[in-house]
Amino acid sequence: MDKSPHMDGCLSVTAQAFMDSFSLSDTQLGKHAPTNKLLYAKDIPKFKQEVKAYYRQIREQPPITRDEFHNFLREESKKHENEFNEGAALRELYKTIRRYFAEVTAKLEEDGAPAEVREQLQRVSETFEGRRSCAWMSSN
Repeated sequence: MDKSPHMDGCLSVTAQAFMDSFSLSDTQLGKHAPTNKLLYAKDIPKFKQEVKAYYRQIREQPPITRDEFHNFLREESKKHENEFNEGAALRELYKTIRRYFAEVTAKLEEDGAPAEVREQLQRVSETFEGRRSCAWMSSN
């Protein structure tokens, strides 16, 4: 998802608030503390109490059975079965392979991976390169 620098800054502040709320340690803020931490510093103790209460509720719930868990996962899977975007997944795989191919190949060799594994990675890379003009490669 593309985001403007302003939106990125706002999301970073929100992310930091979440991380501080879930942190087990208390942060001592002084006059040199980052501005983003000072923005929500007075709210963090309240958020921490809410997080503790949430986990206390989870701990106090009766355990679910294996069947209940499997049924839940099956239902969740059904809800989202048409949401997977194969084209986007393939584009991300392609970008990752292109970016880290040399490092992955070197690591496989360093770890003594069978030559067949390295050859398969090479074939996957070549297959992606051969499909650069495919619909899933050119769409965003």
